[in-house]
Formats: sequence, C-alpha cells, structure tokens
Amino acid sequence: MGATGKYIHCSGDYTTGAVALAAAYNAALFHTIACNSGVVADTQKNQRLRMSGVHIYLTGLGGGAVTVTFNISADEAGDSIIVPDTACTITPGITTATVGLAAAKVGVDYVLGEMNVTDNTVYIHAKINGGTANMSRSRITWEE
Repeated sequence: MGATGKYIHCSGDYTTGAVALAAAYNAALFHTIACNSGVVADTQKNQRLRMSGVHIYLTGLGGGAVTVTFNISADEAGDSIIVPDTACTITPGITTATVGLAAAKVGVDYVLGEMNVTDNTVYIHAKINGGTANMSRSRITWEE
C-alpha cells in the first residue's frame, strides 16, 4: 500500500545575490526557485502541489520599510502569474533592526510544468512600501 498523508517540501534557499527592492516591481530583479526537491525526476513535469509558505529574508532595512508585497510567476518577466500580489509585514530582528523576514501562507494549487514545460522553476518578484530593503534569500514550501 502506498504512503498516505500530507508531505511538506522545501525549496533550497535562493542565496546568489541580494535584490534591492523598491516601491515598484522591476522585472529584471527576482529570485529563482526550483520546486522539485524530493520529487522523482520523471514525474516532476506533472507534479501537483499546493504552494504553502513563502519566506523572504531581508537585509539593509531602513527608512520606514514596513511591508513587502510579492508575487510568484512561471517566467522571469513576471507575466505568467501563479501567486498574485501578496502583502506581508516585515518583522525585523530583535537585536539587529536592519535584518528581517517577511513571510506569508499562500495556499495556491499548481501543476509543475503547466506554464513552463521545460523545468520546474518559479520566480519571486518583490517590492516594498518605502525605505530600503534587500531580498537576500527566499524560500518556498509546498504540500503534496
């Protein structure tokens, strides 16, 4: 009998290069996330999943940055939207106020390869309400 239950997967952190956030989206500035951790290569193309949590790690917080708004798309340009604009409050570090986290539970169902057939990559674009912040790392968790 096959396994039953809910499984939570986590993408690896995107850690190559911080993205400076501004008050508007910039299509050229994004994080790339591979949603195939723990998925057998032959089944990745049609893997069904529910995007669960999004974690955006921030550095360089200042000048009144309070909110991060992000979306997730199937393309680098941010035109094939999977998760629509989602706003979340920035929680700064307790001892270091210039670092923080913005996290949200999104609960969006998606079939890998549905929009981008060649791989299982999604892209996070983000912006802030004002001030300064860098998106230094990001991570997505998903359920199957």
